[in-house]
Amino acid sequence: SSTRFQLASMTKMLTALTAVRLAEKGKVDLDAPIDGLVPFVNTQAPHGRPFTLAELLSHTSGYPAVPMSFNASSMDLELFFRNNPHEQLWSPPGAVWNYSNTGYALAGLALQRAASKPFKDLVAEQVFATLKMTSATLDAERVGSDGNFAYGHSDQGATTIGPTDSYIASGYYGPMGGAWAGAE
Repeated sequence: SSTRFQLASMTKMLTALTAVRLAEKGKVDLDAPIDGLVPFVNTQAPHGRPFTLAELLSHTSGYPAVPMSFNASSMDLELFFRNNPHEQLWSPPGAVWNYSNTGYALAGLALQRAASKPFKDLVAEQVFATLKMTSATLDAERVGSDGNFAYGHSDQGATTIGPTDSYIASGYYGPMGGAWAGAE
């Protein structure tokens, strides 16, 4: 069917593929500390070394799964991290696996800054266009205006969630779960 549905956490595979494609092109080094790409974010304290992009992508960076001092004054990808710059790592980089949506958002920001291109456009170029996924997108506004999408459902009763509802349309959510695609 051509009906789009939200890929949710399967989007993380697209973020990781985008990182690998940029690494193949020499735009990022998966094993280099990312503090040069996001100098306004704590990438090591209270531990002795900054984490790498590979550690973010493998959920071993030590970056919190959910920021402790969550400031949601902006859900724009970069502004979110500029508003939450001092998160402390909960483990040394590379030491422990812990699923981190926020870590994936930070990986998306690092990729966006490395390529000087909005994350949703970067994935469209590096993944969707290459694989001829013509209806796939990280543009929730486009999904909403095009129509033909499946509503999500909330555990809060009979509430349905459309592509532009809540934070799922935000740039912050994009790298961790914001992709939409149809089965075709």
